[in-house]
Amino acid sequence: MFSCLHFYEQNFNTRTIKMEKFLEIVAKEIYNSNQNLDEIFIVFPNKRSSVYFQRELSNIIKTPLWLPKLFSIEDFLIEISNYKLIDDTLLKYEFFKIFNSKSKKNTFKSFDNYIKWSNIIINDFNDIYKNISSPKKLFNYLENLSSFEESEKDNSIKSTLTNLLKELPSVFPEFHKYLLNEKKCTSGMLYSLAYENLESWVIKNNIKSKSIYYVGFNAMSYFETKIFRWFIKKNYCIALWDSDDYFVNIKNFEAGKFLKSHKDWFNKNHIDFQFENSDFEKFKEILITPARNEVNQIQIAAEILNDNLNKFSPSEIALILPDESLLAPLLSFLPERAKNINISFSKKLSDSIYFTFLNFLFEFYLSHRDLNYSYINKSDIIKLLSINIFNNTHLFTKMLNLREEISKIDNKYISGKTLLKNTDPRIKNLILKILSYDVKNVVNLLKVLLDIIKQIINFVDDKSKVYELILFKKVFTKFLELEYTFNFSKTTTSIKIMFNSSCKKTYLAPNKYNSSSSNVLGFLETRNLDFENVIILSLNEGVVPKKIINHSILPYDIRNNFNMNMELEYDSIYSYHFYRLIKRSKKVNLLYNEGLGGFMGGEKSRFIYQIKELFTKKNLGKIKLYKQNFKIPKKTTENISIEKDNYVISKIQNIISDKGFSASSLNLYKKCPIRFYYEKILKIPETKYNNGEITPDIFGTAIHNALHDFLEPFKKKKLQAKNFDEIYPKIEQKIKNIYKETLMKDTSKIGKNILTESISINLIKRYFDFEKKNAINNNIEIYDLEKELFHNIKYGKTNIKLVGKIDRIQSLNGQTQILDYKTGSVKASDLKISDIELLVFDPKYQTAFQLFFYYYLYKKNNLAKEGLSSGVVSLRNLKSGFQPIIIDGQKIINENLIDEFEKHLINLILEIKDTKYPFTHINKKEECIFCDNI
Repeated sequence: MFSCLHFYEQNFNTRTIKMEKFLEIVAKEIYNSNQNLDEIFIVFPNKRSSVYFQRELSNIIKTPLWLPKLFSIEDFLIEISNYKLIDDTLLKYEFFKIFNSKSKKNTFKSFDNYIKWSNIIINDFNDIYKNISSPKKLFNYLENLSSFEESEKDNSIKSTLTNLLKELPSVFPEFHKYLLNEKKCTSGMLYSLAYENLESWVIKNNIKSKSIYYVGFNAMSYFETKIFRWFIKKNYCIALWDSDDYFVNIKNFEAGKFLKSHKDWFNKNHIDFQFENSDFEKFKEILITPARNEVNQIQIAAEILNDNLNKFSPSEIALILPDESLLAPLLSFLPERAKNINISFSKKLSDSIYFTFLNFLFEFYLSHRDLNYSYINKSDIIKLLSINIFNNTHLFTKMLNLREEISKIDNKYISGKTLLKNTDPRIKNLILKILSYDVKNVVNLLKVLLDIIKQIINFVDDKSKVYELILFKKVFTKFLELEYTFNFSKTTTSIKIMFNSSCKKTYLAPNKYNSSSSNVLGFLETRNLDFENVIILSLNEGVVPKKIINHSILPYDIRNNFNMNMELEYDSIYSYHFYRLIKRSKKVNLLYNEGLGGFMGGEKSRFIYQIKELFTKKNLGKIKLYKQNFKIPKKTTENISIEKDNYVISKIQNIISDKGFSASSLNLYKKCPIRFYYEKILKIPETKYNNGEITPDIFGTAIHNALHDFLEPFKKKKLQAKNFDEIYPKIEQKIKNIYKETLMKDTSKIGKNILTESISINLIKRYFDFEKKNAINNNIEIYDLEKELFHNIKYGKTNIKLVGKIDRIQSLNGQTQILDYKTGSVKASDLKISDIELLVFDPKYQTAFQLFFYYYLYKKNNLAKEGLSSGVVSLRNLKSGFQPIIIDGQKIINENLIDEFEKHLINLILEIKDTKYPFTHINKKEECIFCDNI
């Protein structure tokens, strides 16, 4: 049950009254007012509006005819300006060339230094030429500026900012002049250039009176406004506003800020302000629903959608996601009849697995500048072999097998000859290509990357993957051309930065549209669109309206004085989009996260407060407010069950053969299959809010990290008492630094953190007292710390991958011990086992299972020596010392039990994959944030 606000009028039937959409009205108006549509220009704020407009127009047209010319505003200005928009990557190179020729301060000593600032510099350049009629005034002001407001940033950043403020007044005009000579322009220059070319464009294209339509505009930049008003004054243009009486007539209503300005200008010039209506005050049902967390919010949205499909046509329902990261989990919760949904989000090139692979190569070459490829870091090759580069199961299995063999090698570095012995030629050739690179030459790097992509394409059958690789090929080809032309990049750093930036701006083919399906859209993609039922998620302050961080070299007061967009303008833009979206809807569902978890969790968006105010105290129309419990169908925890469909099975198979099962992931499944489903299949972690306090998980991680860092220098050596005398003086500062890095601030004086830090310091000191005493009385050698182990089990045609990371492996008086640190208490009874099947399947024995799992991996990697035991050291119970797992009264594990353990382990993993066993809730007293919110 969820407490909601329900705005309601009796005797209202959502199916009987048809909503007339804005673009439907526009299509009728333009069609009825023009005999020759092909002579008409129609301009929209974005491309999506034009797509929806075409659908509305096609519903009206009875006979075949030529369509009008449809433009987004940016495409329209390109058409008018007669200039070519410069490529984003080329723009950065061109600017650096001009900057270097004019710079007197040596602000950027290299292209690598510059590229980190390039986005901010270019954004400021665009803002200036887009919003200021006379940039020279701004540049003169900056030249006369002797100092600017003190910054809290470090000195190097402050020095760069100071130099840039002094140099940009001469560089920006020079760069502007250079681009004009090249007949190129940036997106910011486009507006002023289009304005200057209006007369010529009108004459050249023989533009007729009232042949241009501006549809559904709101906020406009300085030059955008000048262009628009020039068209209006010359009688070439008709503006069709998606305005509302309420937006423009209520004083200080931020949704109407820009519309009021336009209307005032129209009235002053005695021009009709068309398409103003009163739709916002018409009846609408509004439900405001709080959710406990993001998972719960998605569940509620899916249930609302399922319920509303009985009341509205699917195409009239829109789920709005201001936070696009919620898309993947939302899709997994959708009801079956809504699975074929229209998704407006296009996949970015940075979402491709090859982006991960290529980023790995950048990191690899950055860290191996001076290393002979004949000997390579083992961990790097293991990472490389963990990526399914060829998108081929057979080849990937061979890569995993090779990775397993390499993981067994004790040396940190391995030779290329050892690595490539008896390796599949395709894998061998790829690795040879990677290892043969001359890391000191950027051009060679780009050539090798292109060769690698070409080589992979030959072995990939999936057309969509080939398309992704071709796009990556185009990116690197472009970089290579620029390197030949400019020769700026001396290291891989700048290329990597540009590669990441380019991939995040490159989109793959858009999803196909289904006119009979529901819709999922981003918040700003809703411009000019209307739906009868709107479900908006994440209505939390900071998300809607979005918190705008204005990265700029120009100080705040300068931007403000020259009327460049500020935060308040962005808030007004968001406000208009929100109220415009809901004004024609019959039913509106507003969801927000009232829990403490998640970004800005707990604080409702200001729009929710405004809605309550508008629909209650202002008494809009006949709408009344009353309290109602909005009931979301909820399963009891005893009956919670999630079936394993093809999507789930594919994700499980990916874990089995690619990522691998760890002891902790298997323990999670045994403890709560539902939680395993959310965390491992849907990748939704249990939300944990942190207010600056040291939580138990942060505490545990800090202890583990401190122990590892202190003991790392003594690996492969015999521990001596004097070693700990070197450690003791460093403990306090080490703990403080770890907590500061984790929480991103000094919290040593916040609340209980003082006590927690003190406990941490004392705990580590006590542990090293224990270690020191052991070192005096015993012969101890640390073999390894944080040891990563892998093993593949062949079961029929299935390759089951197992992974583990062991805290510490040591020898105590000649006996090998696998040691796991525990910051909590461990009961001796939980480590005593007599039944291996019980050990594998009973969640009570999760610690014992983890210890045997590590023992199993160690044995399978042929690392074990005689007398191997596996146990824990509880830092809260050091008197018990090393506590090994005891099976049938024996501390030393019998090797004959390995086969039995493996048999039950396989059965457990097969159960996870088996469709006969849905993910179910296990009754337990412990709270589960997932089960409790289904």
